[in-house]
Amino acid sequence: LGRNSNKDGNNTANSFENNEYSRRSQNKTFIFHTLSQTKEILKHHHIHVLKMDIEGFEWDILQKDIIENPNSDDLPDQLLVEVHAVGAAPRFVPFHLTWDKSRRRVNDMVLGMWKRGYRVVYKLNNPYDRHCADLTFLRVYRDWPDHRPSV
Repeated sequence: LGRNSNKDGNNTANSFENNEYSRRSQNKTFIFHTLSQTKEILKHHHIHVLKMDIEGFEWDILQKDIIENPNSDDLPDQLLVEVHAVGAAPRFVPFHLTWDKSRRRVNDMVLGMWKRGYRVVYKLNNPYDRHCADLTFLRVYRDWPDHRPSV
């Protein structure tokens, strides 16, 4: 997530500072947390539905907090994610977050989610940005790969 720690140990993302959304903000200090940190702060034990529309920062969260998460019980049941690929509108999405997110990288991410028991149940291409799509993942297997369907 382009995570950097400030002096208080909180995560910040320098790349967010020139984003169209942040330019409109009076507060120029942005603090970012991992999914696990957010659950702890909000005192949530389980996430049923997680919606992410975070302008390119979704890649790090999907990889580190979902695909590589060793705790299978810690994963949300459903994920609704706006995914940005190479060429996404630089006015809203920091270029360095998507420059290497080709169609193949999107497919690799979906495969990583599949291996964690998620299936894509809905896809909507963004009508305003052809390099962006909304994907809905539903977790159909909890203890992957122990409960694989027979072929």
